[in-house]
Amino acid sequence: RSLESAKAVRKDMESKWKKDFTLEFSRDRKSMSSYCSPKKPTRIGDGPKMFVKGAPEGVLDRCAYIRVGNDRQPMTAALRQKIMDRAVEYGTGRDTLRCLALATCDKPMSPNDMDLDNSAKFAQYEVDLTFVGVVGMLDPPRVEVKPAIETCRQAGIRVIMITGDNKNTAEAICRRIGIFSE
Repeated sequence: RSLESAKAVRKDMESKWKKDFTLEFSRDRKSMSSYCSPKKPTRIGDGPKMFVKGAPEGVLDRCAYIRVGNDRQPMTAALRQKIMDRAVEYGTGRDTLRCLALATCDKPMSPNDMDLDNSAKFAQYEVDLTFVGVVGMLDPPRVEVKPAIETCRQAGIRVIMITGDNKNTAEAICRRIGIFSE
């Protein structure tokens, strides 16, 4: 059922937007974005948009607005903190969800003014963003991980985890798989 829903959403998006190019993920900004042109007028305007997804702490720092229904309202420090607290809650809770913040850049600069070969400049293009939501994805560790870590411990091997996850999520995963003790 969720696969069918996802396919329907994708088909709807593809009927409305043409993806012109992608600003690939980079660790410094912890996000990636798609620069899209509308195929027909939309309720968020008729010009190009950038759709941004990434680590909540990275995306939220660049959000000046929040979308509430069809309205765009100023982002406040208190609201930003409330959103971040909720994302941390999702990432460290029972399900240890991997969270992504979603935002739009409603008036992106012209691609002619962007240096698309230099990913160090991409954060300069993902500015004045409008926060639209946080999604959490369940990505549970494989069942064989916890026993393998215990076997390593018994053999005197120190296990470390290298990840791109948010620190709080990574710590919750480490507790879950036995790298950190409860």
